[in-house]
Amino acid sequence: MNLKERVGTAQRNQVLDLLSQALEQGYLDLAEYESRISAVHGALFVGDLTSQVADLPRQLRWYPYPVPVAPVALRPATDFDLRARPWAIVSVVLGGASLFFALCWGIGGILGVAAILLGRPALKSPPNQTLAVIGILLGVAGLGLSLLSIVLFVLL
Repeated sequence: MNLKERVGTAQRNQVLDLLSQALEQGYLDLAEYESRISAVHGALFVGDLTSQVADLPRQLRWYPYPVPVAPVALRPATDFDLRARPWAIVSVVLGGASLFFALCWGIGGILGVAAILLGRPALKSPPNQTLAVIGILLGVAGLGLSLLSIVLFVLL
């Protein structure tokens, strides 16, 4: 940080806001607040502004440049995540097929049960949960429609 870099109105206003907060929270008395306000209005350089809030708690300090934030590290895929992905995909495909074949003498029901069973292991893997839930829901819908079609066929 270059303490001899010149400051403008926006930077002065930021420090004035911090000093107002310090007064409201009881870190400064009125006389000290007024003294620091005068110094801020006459500040020419970064060092002049930082010195007015340097002794205040961290949340009331002024940082002339944005504080760099470390990038969030992505969670590496574990072996279980990689092994669960194909099962989640197969569950979705079988669930969709169970809906398609729901009216074909129970074939959709068999595919629906398979979709439900194959989707369950992928529920434990966060990256694959959405696919697994979709596959299971499609399988339940296909199973239900198959049972309904069998009941209607028997009754009619």
